[in-house]
Amino acid sequence: MWLDSGSLYRSAKWLGLGFLLLSSLVINNAMAGLTNEIGYLALSDGIELRYRIASPAEGAIRGSVLLLQGRAENIEKYAEQIDRLTQAGFSVFTFDWRGQGLSSRLLDDSHKGYINSFSEYIEDLGEFDRKIWHKMAGDGKRYLIAHSLGGHVALRYMVEEKVTLDAALLVSPMFEINTAPWPRQVAELFASTAVSVGFEESYLPGSGPYAGRVYSKNNVLTSDAKRFAVLPKTVTANPDLALGGPTFGWLNAAFTSMRQIHLKGYVRRLEMPITVLLGEDDSVINPPLVRQLCEKIVSCKQVDIKGAKHEIMMEKEPVQELLWVQIEEAFR
Repeated sequence: MWLDSGSLYRSAKWLGLGFLLLSSLVINNAMAGLTNEIGYLALSDGIELRYRIASPAEGAIRGSVLLLQGRAENIEKYAEQIDRLTQAGFSVFTFDWRGQGLSSRLLDDSHKGYINSFSEYIEDLGEFDRKIWHKMAGDGKRYLIAHSLGGHVALRYMVEEKVTLDAALLVSPMFEINTAPWPRQVAELFASTAVSVGFEESYLPGSGPYAGRVYSKNNVLTSDAKRFAVLPKTVTANPDLALGGPTFGWLNAAFTSMRQIHLKGYVRRLEMPITVLLGEDDSVINPPLVRQLCEKIVSCKQVDIKGAKHEIMMEKEPVQELLWVQIEEAFR
């Protein structure tokens, strides 16, 4: 686990990096009229979550937005979206999930994408909400934007903790993943069997440590080469941000959580306004099953985004325009 003999050194390094990033943000954004805070939230199990708060200097006149990232992402990747939200009058709260970014890693091999149970993500979100977001945002309107894994965790958090927000925008939510060419049941059995025989911390076949990313038109994430390059650039600037492929343990936990959200009646009591955005060319998740779940939520509106792959927030300008129309409509 991450609490080995080098943990104190890594904690000190993270804090130092946080201080340097905060200093840079203060200097670079002073003329943009922004205030920023980088910090670490210590959890009861010893995990530390790195977070960022960005606010317009004149105040968050439209409320606050909690921005939840996807798997293998980090705070730095969403700098463009954070800046645009603050310019629109929102304060933005965001954090790195446990096991990625500059939050505590969970295995000795820090490149391995691992989680024991998605309940840990939900508990982390609850801690961040209570101790940081709700406490510091005040009584203004509260909105949520969540991508992929973040959308999955947000849904469970809203349902299981009975959290009510003014609106939520779930972007390419990971309600179900695309397991092709394997049938869903076969992929799930493969993952659970691998975990049961001791391969929980092993990479999935075909994945491995982070080895850089090079844009190709055939990539499944985005058709925008410039925004595709954002994540690799963050890792080049700080190699500690690198995260490789998922492990059997992570995938098995994902399948377990996906079964739960599709249980009969699971989402029926969810009544807050929810908008689900799906890229028409998304091959990472399973859009038909995402639509089916949205239809079971009384207040859920589903919108297909033309020309978008999985990472709608990292797509080309025509898609950005469609995205921000939906943000403005949901958060008006």
